[in-house]
Amino acid sequence: MVIAEVGKDTYKTELTVAGHVLVADEPEELGGTNQGPAPGEFLLLSLASCTAITLRMYANRKNWPVEQIRVEVDFEKIDNKTIFKREIRLVGNL
Repeated sequence: MVIAEVGKDTYKTELTVAGHVLVADEPEELGGTNQGPAPGEFLLLSLASCTAITLRMYANRKNWPVEQIRVEVDFEKIDNKTIFKREIRLVGNL
């Protein structure tokens, strides 16, 4: 379960999950105080971290000498569609 709590003064939102507390907010130009990632950025964080962890698990199971995995995720809106872009870089003796 995830809990999100926001007061009435700003968009700063405390998120609690599995004993961890995170902060989401909107940037100042959207009326927030920029104290944490915006909700859409949390989506990008989720996609990037899920990809990186999955690749790490696979590399470990296959005993591949992967030293570092870097995943960059971004998006753009085109004609009422959201297009996600993901770039993956693996470092090691592959």
